[in-house]
Amino acid sequence: MLVNGLGQTPIKCLREQDFIAVFKKEEDILSIRPDNNFLEQLDLRGVIATAPSLKYDFVLRFFAPKYGISEDPITGSTFTQLIPFWAKQLNKKSF
Repeated sequence: MLVNGLGQTPIKCLREQDFIAVFKKEEDILSIRPDNNFLEQLDLRGVIATAPSLKYDFVLRFFAPKYGISEDPITGSTFTQLIPFWAKQLNKKSF
């Protein structure tokens, strides 16, 4: 369902408040063309697609069509889930 909804296969998928779909590179995130019919069937609030970035620490896109949000690029609550994840991945305490 998640792969169908994002049109790509993440290298890792975590289950938090939302699904966190981790991709290899920023371009993967930019090329996602979500299929809301699949994403709205998932049992969590939404899907955060994320990847490391060359310019920033990481990038993300957030999809929650189940709640009428096709895409919200600046959802503060996603950072409460992503900061602990990327802190471990990047061995950083400040972003």
